[in-house]
Amino acid sequence: MQQSLPELLEQVESYIEQVSGDEGYDTFNCYDTIIQREAKAVIPPRSNAKIAVTY
Repeated sequence: MQQSLPELLEQVESYIEQVSGDEGYDTFNCYDTIIQREAKAVIPPRSNAKIAVTY
């Protein structure tokens, strides 16, 4: 799933405000791709997701 996201977004020539997807898109690669398009990601976390703590 996540490997096709860059190809999907490349097909859209206009500005993308938001990208929505299911938990299958909850990956760093997908978030990076969405950020490159300056869009907002609306993706629920995976059931086994861990919260990253930064100090």
